[in-house]
Amino acid sequence: MNFLHLRRLVSVVAGLMGLLLVSLPQAALGATARGGLQISLSTSGYRFSIAGDAGGAAAKTKGARSSVPVRESFAATAALANLSKTDVAFTFPDPAAAARLFTFRILDSAGTKIWESGTDTMSAQVITPATLKRGSRWARTVQIPLKVEGTWLAPGQYSLEAAIAGQPAPSASTLFEIAWPAETGGTGIKGRVFQAAEVTLNPFPVIGTQQSISLAIPVKAVVTVEEYNEPGRQYFRAPYVWTVETDEEGNYQLTTPPGRYSVSARKFAEGNDGKSSPSYPVEVTPGRFAVQYIYFPGAPLSRAQLVTAVYSVTATNLGPVGTSSGVSLLHLGAQGTVSSGGWSQPQLRPRLSLDSTVLAFDFVAEPPTGAATQAFMPIAASLDVVCPAGVTKIRVHSQVGYAETDRPAEE
Repeated sequence: MNFLHLRRLVSVVAGLMGLLLVSLPQAALGATARGGLQISLSTSGYRFSIAGDAGGAAAKTKGARSSVPVRESFAATAALANLSKTDVAFTFPDPAAAARLFTFRILDSAGTKIWESGTDTMSAQVITPATLKRGSRWARTVQIPLKVEGTWLAPGQYSLEAAIAGQPAPSASTLFEIAWPAETGGTGIKGRVFQAAEVTLNPFPVIGTQQSISLAIPVKAVVTVEEYNEPGRQYFRAPYVWTVETDEEGNYQLTTPPGRYSVSARKFAEGNDGKSSPSYPVEVTPGRFAVQYIYFPGAPLSRAQLVTAVYSVTATNLGPVGTSSGVSLLHLGAQGTVSSGGWSQPQLRPRLSLDSTVLAFDFVAEPPTGAATQAFMPIAASLDVVCPAGVTKIRVHSQVGYAETDRPAEE
């Protein structure tokens, strides 16, 4: 092959490559729609942090602060372009709709309309025509509120829709998300975790008796807090979940946004049987810590323990008895009422008190098993008790309340 033939061959190859380079973009463009109406919707952001009063009336949370700027609205722009070779005619229901061109709507994750633009503008119901000429474009920018009727949108994912406010009504949609505050200050859930157990009291704090009662012992655990989702509703994200370890005494505290949650725990110990506590529903309000105690089930109560609290306790009295092994004894008496005749075996049973300064008892009795007088009847019970150091009050509980008396001064 001489030089002239080689030069001609290079020219042919170059021509074919040039044809290929020109043909590929044309083929690609041929696979994409190029004419007709084109509508778009853009926003000034996707995730927006709200203030600490979300889910309730607007209020400032003392001490709350956020590292993310909080704003009450964001910008959204809808645009409709006519890329066709002909003009497109539209009809609007009134002049106000023709002037604003687009209607914007916020929908929650279940598809429920939360907000719609233009509801504050009214005009006479006069059909108004408008024409979008070929090669022309309509556009409108509005502020989309993060507060509706004075209340922040609840955290979650929402759809924003924009549609022509007449007919035909091409539309576009996009998503945005309301985020929890970066820091919520004094808002969340706190409490303590207990293990139910049967404990034999002999002779403390009841003197002269020996019985098993159900008590709750603080235990270390891992607490799980999960955002509550209503059954039957569609959600586009998983619920928020937090976990926190308690201290050695079962105490826990977790900062959360306002909302509804379920709270449960699992034991934090080697040889854990894998069982978790029941789930407890909790509602958190702005600026407060909801208190929720969590209990791991214990042994079932015996029949002797299946007694009922009396209806009410009307009076208590407390007096010194003497000493036993160098410890001062007090005699506790309680008077109350029951809802009928036939009640028996009135007792004052020790009750778990979360206040170390209060020694608490339940005023209980065995209800009647047959026919009984249907009238309120008096009932009384008493026992000798030992007051631990630091106890200042004795409290006796009934169905409808409690009565308490101060610990007498020691002579």
